Amino acid sequence: MSKMAAKSKKRLSKIDNKLLILEKLEISDVLCSICQSILVEPVTLPCYHDFCLRCFKGSIENNSLSCPLCRLRIGSWLRTATKRKNLVNLQVWEYIKNKFASSVINFF
Repeated sequence: MSKMAAKSKKRLSKIDNKLLILEKLEISDVLCSICQSILVEPVTLPCYHDFCLRCFKGSIENNSLSCPLCRLRIGSWLRTATKRKNLVNLQVWEYIKNKFASSVINFF
């Protein structure tokens, strides 16, 4: 197996594990590390840190193209995600809207 295929398989495994974990999430698990509010339109970085879209955009405007928590460089990922229009993790966002609807409504 090539290195690229191994990385893809490992990443998919982590995503599958995260989806299983979604079922067990509490509100404290879906808070943005920047604003400390519920994740609104969550962006999941390659390092698996999650941020609100608004907080994430503010962070990359004010800092280098890196994760606000672990400083992993995300320039290439950001260009690709923006081009593909998949910056927001729609699967997590739908889950949050369904499970924590009353908390999300306060933001709109």
